[in-house]
Amino acid sequence: SQRVNKGIVGKYGEWFTFTSTWTYEADDLVDTVMGNLFYLEYTEPGTTISIDDFVFELPSERSYPVGNDACQELVANGDAENADGAGWSYFPMWSSRSNDWQPNIHVETLPNGSVNKFFRASNRRWHSDTIRASLLKECFVKGLVYNISLKVRIQKDVPLKYYVQLKGPRADGSGWTHKQPLKCPEQTQDQGWVECSGPLLIDEDYEAIGQDLELEVIMDSNQDTSPWAVVDYDDIRISFASGPAEGLKVDGGITTRWGPNAEVHITSSTLSNRDSQNAIIESIVAQADGSATLKLQTGIDAVISEQEEPGQGVEVVLVSRNIVVEGEASDNPQLGGYLQVFHTPGVAQTIEGVEFVNMGQEQGKNRFALQFLYTGDVPGTSISRNS
Repeated sequence: SQRVNKGIVGKYGEWFTFTSTWTYEADDLVDTVMGNLFYLEYTEPGTTISIDDFVFELPSERSYPVGNDACQELVANGDAENADGAGWSYFPMWSSRSNDWQPNIHVETLPNGSVNKFFRASNRRWHSDTIRASLLKECFVKGLVYNISLKVRIQKDVPLKYYVQLKGPRADGSGWTHKQPLKCPEQTQDQGWVECSGPLLIDEDYEAIGQDLELEVIMDSNQDTSPWAVVDYDDIRISFASGPAEGLKVDGGITTRWGPNAEVHITSSTLSNRDSQNAIIESIVAQADGSATLKLQTGIDAVISEQEEPGQGVEVVLVSRNIVVEGEASDNPQLGGYLQVFHTPGVAQTIEGVEFVNMGQEQGKNRFALQFLYTGDVPGTSISRNS
């Protein structure tokens, strides 16, 4: 049964759309079951109820990801424009609190005259009351990158921020995984529809989730308090962007300093440093735009680029050193080698990407690991990325 409450109904004398999903178990279909009844009960005495446009049907292919290309778009009918049930069924979406509300489809006319359908969550009882969608687990392969986006409109007199959460029980039975790939900034009801988007990088945490993988949209618990916001959702998408990376586009200045078989370190694309990676360079190709492409010997997990998210792109660091300056071994660990740039005034020097080993002499005059002596102030000199 489905409760018809104020999260679903309209006002007296107004038409409203009621939708529900029914699931039949094996016991419901045995030969001794003659049929089923659809009825409305527990209405107030004297209430007149009119019913029109009754539809009872199985979900069609429009309620599921495209069969031959299911991983191109993971959210079926996320824009509410192509629904079953004569265009009004919220399935495959559903509510986290189905006894109180469902994400019913509403329609509006936009300022430009076009008609738009969207999902609405009213009669919410908690900040985490959310629209939900099941996601195809087979599409969550480590190294893949998706773009995740949605539009949200709120009805509440205080600003709200929210995050998108993907969750599910781990396949090995060790508990649940909750990931928040998209955190969206504060918005007000005066702003109307606000879009939020960002990259979704699939890592081993997503791979470890079993088949029950769900999408949620969770409001901030400090801002969304009673009376809880009415939340509208539209254009919910998780769209394929790219597969595992086999190369990296970097500044072209490295072409004369880095080489094949050198090891590089790629910083994390997430908030966890454990998501950083190492790889070996196979080749370096200079590009006409001044950049260079690092072809790697093996694929790496997908990363966020500076082009995708300015200011958040990963950094690539050369770990190997093609030039090593090493002091002669000594029984005294404080007696190492030293390198001097001596009597070169007016000559800019470049010392970059060099590894210094066993260098410097403690208490020795002018016996630093690296020293510029009698050269003066020379503009253009660069000493960087050494170790």
